[in-house]
Amino acid sequence: MLLAVSAGTVDHELQYIAALRKQSFYRLSEVQGERFLSQPGLDSNQRVRVVVEVSKTLAAQALNSRPPRRDVFWRRASEGLTNELARQKGALQKVLLQSQLAFVTEQRAEWTVREAEVRSSTDEDWAESRTVLRDAIKQLKAVERSLSSSQLRREALSSQLLDVKRNVNYQLGRAYLHQAIAYNNSSQDKVNALTQALARFKPIATDRAVSANHELVWKSRVDRIRCVRMLGQLKNAQKLIAELGDAPEQYLGQVAAEAIRLAIDAKQLESAVALAQNSQLDTTAQHPDFQLARIEALVATAEQLKGQPKAEAFQENAAKVAADMAKRHGVYWSLRGEILLSQMAARDGAANTGLLNRAAETMLRQDDPEKAKGMFVRAAEQADRAGNPSAFEFLYKAAIIDHREGKLQSAIDQFREAAGKHQQNAKAPESHLLAVFDAAALYQQQSTTNGAAGALKQYETLLAEHIDAWPASETADQARMWSAKLASAKGDWRAATDLYKRVQPGSKFELVAFTELRTAYAKWFAAAGPSEQELLAERDWFEVRQSKFPPGETRSMLAMQSARLALLGATKDYVFAERILLESRTNLPAELRQEYSSILIVALAGNGRVAQAQVELSKALPLPLEPLLTIARGLAPVREQLGGNVALRTMTAEVLAALQVHQAKIGPEDRLIIEQTVADYSNSSESLSTYEKLAEAHPNDFRIQRRYAELLTDDKSPASQKASLDQWRKVVRQAKKRSTDWFRGKLGVAQAHFDLGEQAKTKELIEYLQAIYPDLGGRDLKLRFEMLLSSCR
Repeated sequence: MLLAVSAGTVDHELQYIAALRKQSFYRLSEVQGERFLSQPGLDSNQRVRVVVEVSKTLAAQALNSRPPRRDVFWRRASEGLTNELARQKGALQKVLLQSQLAFVTEQRAEWTVREAEVRSSTDEDWAESRTVLRDAIKQLKAVERSLSSSQLRREALSSQLLDVKRNVNYQLGRAYLHQAIAYNNSSQDKVNALTQALARFKPIATDRAVSANHELVWKSRVDRIRCVRMLGQLKNAQKLIAELGDAPEQYLGQVAAEAIRLAIDAKQLESAVALAQNSQLDTTAQHPDFQLARIEALVATAEQLKGQPKAEAFQENAAKVAADMAKRHGVYWSLRGEILLSQMAARDGAANTGLLNRAAETMLRQDDPEKAKGMFVRAAEQADRAGNPSAFEFLYKAAIIDHREGKLQSAIDQFREAAGKHQQNAKAPESHLLAVFDAAALYQQQSTTNGAAGALKQYETLLAEHIDAWPASETADQARMWSAKLASAKGDWRAATDLYKRVQPGSKFELVAFTELRTAYAKWFAAAGPSEQELLAERDWFEVRQSKFPPGETRSMLAMQSARLALLGATKDYVFAERILLESRTNLPAELRQEYSSILIVALAGNGRVAQAQVELSKALPLPLEPLLTIARGLAPVREQLGGNVALRTMTAEVLAALQVHQAKIGPEDRLIIEQTVADYSNSSESLSTYEKLAEAHPNDFRIQRRYAELLTDDKSPASQKASLDQWRKVVRQAKKRSTDWFRGKLGVAQAHFDLGEQAKTKELIEYLQAIYPDLGGRDLKLRFEMLLSSCR
């Protein structure tokens, strides 16, 4: 059998939970209540009392929280009561839970009124407040009806029922009072609501059967003053204030607050401010409602002095009081103060920048971004007029609101304006980069619409603008990376390489830029072969850049890129490539070693060090596809240089065998290189047959056309000799005039005439070339021309 928990224990526990709540230890208060609820032996009455206390704690936490967390606490404050209602059978237990549920609704209704005060501009803004208030009143009246049931009178003590009834009556008065606030000042509904509130407060305030120090008595007396004052009965309100001179100390602050508000309503602002200041050293001044009234007096005075120099001093004083209240009294009262400042800022066109900023922040916390943005823009305009650099910060905050709300074009314009007007501000590059970011997002949104071209143009313009305005900032490097990506997407690989190269040394984007450069170069060179001068310039850039780094991974990676460039183009610098690669070998990142080996193998073979290249290949195998293709591509020109080198032939065969594993993944261009490689190492008839087909299939591939011409020359059959003349003429037409390949083609034509027995034509052609181009394409070619000419004589 479970042991019952004593009434004394429950009373002590409830006092402890309430004390924790009063000191704002909400989570501790809640946990303590939940822990006590889990104890065995609680009877129904005890359990309900604890559930009610936990609900009070959650409601207090809601009042002291900002959106969106506040809604979670409101929901939990009600859910616990609703769940317990489903478990309880007794009439008394049910009415206690229902009354607390109604009180939670009334508290939530009060806060919707406070929030509506911030954003109200039309009657529609109060619609939600009125809806929640009607719900609260409906619930409270339902509890009121339940209190008269015969079953409840049998279960509960009369004193207990009177306490509940008095509390419900007071909460109904509060609900009507807040309903009055939600109506227009000239509305009859407002008068009716205040009249009903007074009808609820008056019996409690004048009930002689209740102790004079009862909390609800004094609360009702203060709220009665408020109702009378709001009805415009100022003399009556003054009389009621005078009657409360003997109020207990804890209520003096509220009474003094009503005296200040009465002076404000009577248009006696000097008296209102004086009343607020006279009590500064009194304990009365520490009450949050008194501080709130002080703010009201200062705000009203500032509005009366609008346009005068003194107005700003009152604004600043009001802001200071609000800040002090926030420190002393928590979120609920802090928000009440902020609401007053926000209302003043919204109404007063002369509100200073500090006040406008605070008002905007409050509106953000109250989930009204559009009004917050308007306040920030106003603050920016005012700061601009005064030459205050804080204008940038206000514009930036306004832009951030649009950015978060997804209003991209508006955000772009404001970020750009903030950065453009205040280019020297430390955060200007960040602001402009956000404009760039949002421009990219806008283009993504509009990529399939008619606005795509304009959105893309805007993005490109902003990128260029950013790099030009802040070239040395890190944000400029981000813009360069984005701009390079855009150039790549458009197929402008030359521009992409330039942008990647302009990323500043030491930038966090530097290594990524170097990595992206590899792809950009490959695409650029594949799309439009660079000139020898361009290749040399690119290689020199890498050599200079890598020299600025100490030995390490970055330097080695740059050296490898420089070596790769040295092996491109018609004139390949195998000596340079081998040297720079061997110098950087020890510091190479692990993920680049296979790629490094493939380039080194080509460099060694190109330098005639085929045996060492074979050793490197043996150490590197097995290799993935891309490094193998690098070797296959690189060895093609080496074969032409070294002719029938046996070691080269063996090494090439190893590479081709290794590529067999990746056959399905090899693209058309590399398949063509492999096919040529196989043909180059086949017997002469097979080679000639293969190249005949390749030449027909690829009429614009210069290397194939030239190799086919060479094979025709080597084959001494009459048909081949006749065909070689036409083929060499084709090679000459495709080669760049006066290039090495052009002179080789001319030599082939001369040789074809000679083989056909047309020595006179051979002699005529060579002598003509000697007269116009004495160097005949260089020493080696000149010697071959002269030997052929000598044979003609």
